[in-house]
Amino acid sequence: MGQQQLLLIVLGMLIVTIAVAVAINIFISRSGAIAEQYLTDTINDCVRIGQKAQAWARKPAEFGGGGWSFQNFNLSHISFPESTNYAKYQVAIKTNDSLIVIGKTITGQIVEVSVTFHEISNPRVTR
Repeated sequence: MGQQQLLLIVLGMLIVTIAVAVAINIFISRSGAIAEQYLTDTINDCVRIGQKAQAWARKPAEFGGGGWSFQNFNLSHISFPESTNYAKYQVAIKTNDSLIVIGKTITGQIVEVSVTFHEISNPRVTR
C-alpha cells in the first residue's frame, strides 16, 4: 500500500473514534436529563392523584365518592393507571382522614405525598 492510502485509513479510524466518544458523552448527559424528567413527571402525577383523591373523598358515597373518608380509595376510582412508562404508583396507609401516595420511578427514586381533606404535603423524594 502507498503512504497516501495508509494515511487515509489512519485518518478514517481517528474520525470514527472521535465520533464514538462524542456519541457516548451525549448519551450519558441525556440519560441524566431523562431521569430528572421521570422524577418531575412522577412528582406531578403523585400530586394529581392526591388532588383527585381529595375530590373523591369529599364526594358523598351515594354519588360514588368516599363520603368524607379515604378508607376505600384506590387508583381505579379516579381512572389512574397503576403504572406508566416511567413510574409505578400505589396508595398506602389509608385512614378516614388521610392517605399516602407513593410513586417509584424506573430509575429507583421514590416520591411520597401525604394527602388529607384540605392539604397535600410537599413531595418527599428518596433516592
